[in-house]
Amino acid sequence: MRDELLEMFVQANRLLDEGRKDLAFPMFIELAEKGYKYSFNTVGLLLDSGARGEVAKSDAMSWFRRAARAGDTCGAANLGISYLDKGNRKMARKWLSRAISMGDVDAGVDLASTYFGPNGVRQRVRVRQILESVLAWEGLDSESRRRAADMLKKVSQST
Repeated sequence: MRDELLEMFVQANRLLDEGRKDLAFPMFIELAEKGYKYSFNTVGLLLDSGARGEVAKSDAMSWFRRAARAGDTCGAANLGISYLDKGNRKMARKWLSRAISMGDVDAGVDLASTYFGPNGVRQRVRVRQILESVLAWEGLDSESRRRAADMLKKVSQST
């Protein structure tokens, strides 16, 4: 059974890579309903991008939460980003911090961004610490590294 689910997951991802959301989405739903935890985050992403014809943010967040609770670092990060998009910085920080503790170093950039607001940067020392830690991580991708460096520059200029 496990091998069948893995094969179905690989096939669904292949369809997704080919741009066939219409065929991939029901497969990911079936996988998720069968408890295949690696599909939870993808179901959330597809719902968040309108796979059912409309964007379903709250449904997507439920799947991200389920993914995070199953140990998926991307699920935790996506849930944090979803909360940030909704303006709930407290919950965004909680889930982004959890994603970092689970090993998602790129979530550190999003965590730092929760301290930026319309009136500038709050808690500059905390933001600087986060960004300096993020920039020290070897596993950080180049786009996240650039964003972190840009944010650190803004923090330094605003003091």
